[in-house]
Amino acid sequence: MSHISLEGLANSPYSLIINGKKSFSDSNVEIRGKDSIYILISVLLRPTDTTNAYIVSDKILFNTNGNIQSVVLESFAQNANFFVNAQTGCDTVWTAGKPFVIYNQLTIPEGCKLTVEKGVKVLFHNAATLKVEGTLIVNGEKGNEVLFGSDKRGKIYEDQPGQWSGIQFTSKSINNRINFSIIENADIGISQEEISDNDTIPELIFSNSILRNMKNEGLSLAADSYLWNDLTYNILGNNILSKGKETVYIRHSTIAGYSFSFFRDFPLLDFSKSSGKTRIENSIIWGDRSNEVASGGDFIVSNSIIRNFQPVPGNNNISKDPQFKSPFRLDFRPDNLSPAIDAGLSLGISKDLDDKNRDEKPDLGAYEK
Repeated sequence: MSHISLEGLANSPYSLIINGKKSFSDSNVEIRGKDSIYILISVLLRPTDTTNAYIVSDKILFNTNGNIQSVVLESFAQNANFFVNAQTGCDTVWTAGKPFVIYNQLTIPEGCKLTVEKGVKVLFHNAATLKVEGTLIVNGEKGNEVLFGSDKRGKIYEDQPGQWSGIQFTSKSINNRINFSIIENADIGISQEEISDNDTIPELIFSNSILRNMKNEGLSLAADSYLWNDLTYNILGNNILSKGKETVYIRHSTIAGYSFSFFRDFPLLDFSKSSGKTRIENSIIWGDRSNEVASGGDFIVSNSIIRNFQPVPGNNNISKDPQFKSPFRLDFRPDNLSPAIDAGLSLGISKDLDDKNRDEKPDLGAYEK
């Protein structure tokens, strides 16, 4: 081969190793019959002022007896704030701009607070964790949600579970509020250590949020929690698992489970090991299993659509297909003939997950028709 080179030569962000030799170009490269050569490619991404993702590119040019061929090189790049086995400061505030990328573990210390404002992207490397010993406050807005997801880019990773560990609340953590967030593609979206206290003040309020694509549980609860206007789907384990003495309120939530692309062998809700108080109201619990709820403790479901062959404690519940617009397309809003329409009681939750006003006869689930 007469010549191999990067089109950008020394100005290229890429470099080549051709048969063990590092260079931007090489000449008279011999390839024996029925043999091959190795070309290794590396890229150096330098910081820029932009906060958006961008693409760097070049070409490898091959000259064989005057015949020019090329291979296009493209890499995604983005400036970011990186944390590797780190702790936040006390009263730290993250604002939108460069994403925050976590390697291994980021800890919010006991007695300290991390506030995450609207539009922030928190990205996690493989198996990374956000450990909350203090307090996490998430202040997203409709259309400007806070994202907790993987640092892997590309369509192949968009809905792949298990790319990072999850958000873990320890027994020291209190007063957590997560509003208008998207949590996706982890092992367990949110997990709690058990807290033994004598009050029912929620250690976690999780509202107006979407939790999806989890390898195990969506939410693994062991402390007092209040969930409302939430959507959970594409969870390989339980959408919600409760395992302690905690008090849990779930209102106007859509808890869905359709196994279009994976096998699911667990009910959507598993409270069988709970000895606490659970109240579920104006919600939809529906999937493709005949029993989607395993109840335990002081467990009552009312004014909800629920799929369960076994009776569930409660009243005014409906056992009919909620007729979502298109579960296959992940649209869990009620269709025109849905039994969820106008079937709820007024609970003081005036807007739905789309930030749309609810009327005096609210629809069940996270969305108002």
